[in-house]
Amino acid sequence: MRVNDDGIEPWSAGTRLETARRAHCVVATVTGGIELGSVTALRERLHGQVYAGAPQLVLDLSGVTFLDSAGLSMLVGLRRILAARGGTLRLAACSPAVVGVLHLTGLVRSFAVHESLAAAEAAAEADSAPEADSAPEADAGSG
Repeated sequence: MRVNDDGIEPWSAGTRLETARRAHCVVATVTGGIELGSVTALRERLHGQVYAGAPQLVLDLSGVTFLDSAGLSMLVGLRRILAARGGTLRLAACSPAVVGVLHLTGLVRSFAVHESLAAAEAAAEADSAPEADSAPEADAGSG
């Protein structure tokens, strides 16, 4: 795969993916189309993040211009993989192209959809907080 100096991977039709690891999640920003020509490379990279241990993945979809059935299938599969590993896929700041397809297919109810990237990151942090809080309580009771 080609990676630019700034860590952004370009694919067909101007589709780009940029990832950033945060304290409680990985944020992946997709711009361009999530479609047949780009979905294989996107899937590889996003699955790589999951298998590298990302328990929560936030997809910033504000720059997505097109979402076809191949792209939708990739999102559903990614959600299932994360759920099987105890994680969550969060869709953030969905563009009108994404929102339209999610509503048309009825899949909007299947995803954690957030109005903004900040809201999705806050939800990821909140989901991680109980695990972090339970460890000190266990330590305090064992001594």
